[in-house]
Amino acid sequence: MEPILTLATLVERPLIRVDKVDYALRLPDDFGLVELVRIQRMQRTLAGLLDAAPERELAEGEIERVAALLDELVALIVPDLPQAARGRLRDAQRLAVVQVFQTAAGAAQAARRPPSSPPTGAS
Repeated sequence: MEPILTLATLVERPLIRVDKVDYALRLPDDFGLVELVRIQRMQRTLAGLLDAAPERELAEGEIERVAALLDELVALIVPDLPQAARGRLRDAQRLAVVQVFQTAAGAAQAARRPPSSPPTGAS
């Protein structure tokens, strides 16, 4: 018997446009647990490096690490984006893609939370 409703059909996916082609971003529900843990670890590492940047200038190795993390995250988040197109994105553009993913992930998580109950009784 076919299900009447599939919740995945209700998910609106953020799109990015590269070279006039739209690409859908994956959302947290699209990943397995191992991938999610890996993405979270990479995001924490990236945040730590970027948070240090205003305090001091990043070393060359740190800059290379940021660029590699951004490229790897974008490859996971937008798997249909060809490597050649991904390679032409600047680091700031890759960071913007990661930020869109983080925003969409937060919105998806908030949408799954049950609404909080209104307070009962009067004070």
